[in-house]
Amino acid sequence: MTVNPFDSERDEHLGAMLQNFFEPSDHPGFVRKVLAGVHATDTSWDVLGHWARPSVAAGLAFLMGVTVWLALKGPAEAPATLSEVMRPGNAPARLFSSARPDNELVLEVVLDR
Repeated sequence: MTVNPFDSERDEHLGAMLQNFFEPSDHPGFVRKVLAGVHATDTSWDVLGHWARPSVAAGLAFLMGVTVWLALKGPAEAPATLSEVMRPGNAPARLFSSARPDNELVLEVVLDR
């Protein structure tokens, strides 16, 4: 039979260690610490404020980095039109120039492939 460390049986050694750890040796000192934690002056808004300051600073640093990168990158290329992007290289331009292409022209392009 193999020993499984994750079995459902009670571990006496671990139980004794946990009980010694959680059992306060200085009961009045333990009570003072718990009551000090209960009556802490920080509200949840204070805690969120402490978290938000580094987050805002990191966000501003990121935005400054992106701004500098875009400024150093130079001017952007002119965007291509949809017909230039969708048109295959060997298809005639008049196929894409009108709203409704000629059926014979479409067949000609398809059959040439």
